[in-house]
Amino acid sequence: PLASGRYTITHQLGSLIDHYYFVVTEVTGTAVPTFARSSLSVTISVDTPLRYVVQAVGNPPPHYSLLHGPAGMTIDAESGELGWTPTTADVGSVAVTVRATNRLGSADLTVAFIVTSGDEGSHTLFLPIVEGG
Repeated sequence: PLASGRYTITHQLGSLIDHYYFVVTEVTGTAVPTFARSSLSVTISVDTPLRYVVQAVGNPPPHYSLLHGPAGMTIDAESGELGWTPTTADVGSVAVTVRATNRLGSADLTVAFIVTSGDEGSHTLFLPIVEGG
């Protein structure tokens, strides 16, 4: 690698001479994006709008992309905010993979969204009525 500073390149072809000037600046504190965890689990109910921020650290700051997720899920490339409203078709475990990327590399995070129907606490039990004795 070149040290920080000003450089001149001189190119000569016969009697023609060209000079090219450039500056090299050292960038310190660069880092590949990393997530605090490689996976996590979040519980959400059907028809409840989700706003969930995934956050990676890196320098330069990473941009986010959704590698795998359910229909209708979005991600804000700058903030890492996931947006989604699960439906009854999503009840159960829904796997989502998010990637954080900067010019040095990338890191992936897997989130398991556990989608519940929202009425787990209020069940109605119907019993048959048997007549006779």
